Amino acid sequence: MAIGEIIAVIVSISSAMVIFALQRHQNRRDKATDERAAARQKESMLMLSMMMANNKMSYATAIAVKGGKINGEMDEAMEEHLATKKAYYAFINDYAMTQLNGAQK
Repeated sequence: MAIGEIIAVIVSISSAMVIFALQRHQNRRDKATDERAAARQKESMLMLSMMMANNKMSYATAIAVKGGKINGEMDEAMEEHLATKKAYYAFINDYAMTQLNGAQK
């Protein structure tokens, strides 16, 4: 085997190794980006649920003030508000734990 052939093989192998490393790094970045996008989407849905629960609470309050008495709508609105608040806090805690565990690696 001539020196030129040996150099060509070495260049080919080293190029393949560099491309493999770059692709591996890009795949990790893509995965992290996808995870962040999924977390943002979940948070947006939870925020929308909280906003809807807040609107329901406001509407029930307006009806109660207008009628001069508390009705079943207020109880339902309060339950929905508490449920969405609990779901949002669970999401925040899970996300925080994920971030803390990721930082420890």
